[in-house]
Amino acid sequence: MDKKNVDYLWLSGQILGIALASIETTSMGSLDFLLDFGSKPEYWNDLLEEQEKVNPNDDKEIDLNQVTKMKKLDSFLKECFRVVGTICKL
Repeated sequence: MDKKNVDYLWLSGQILGIALASIETTSMGSLDFLLDFGSKPEYWNDLLEEQEKVNPNDDKEIDLNQVTKMKKLDSFLKECFRVVGTICKL
């Protein structure tokens, strides 16, 4: 790579493409999850119980450490993404 002759237009186009693709993936994945979750009320109680177990104080927000303990939520998300296929395999 020639550090004195950087093609900033090409580089910015590549970064923009990656940014747009990542936004698309995130928004579609979130929508897929919400639609799947909303259409499957049989899982609501199990996921709520798991959330209450890792965060017994409803007055505070759940942090990343607590989310990593939510195995049922993790499985539900992975299955949603596996079935829909818009997200790469986790």
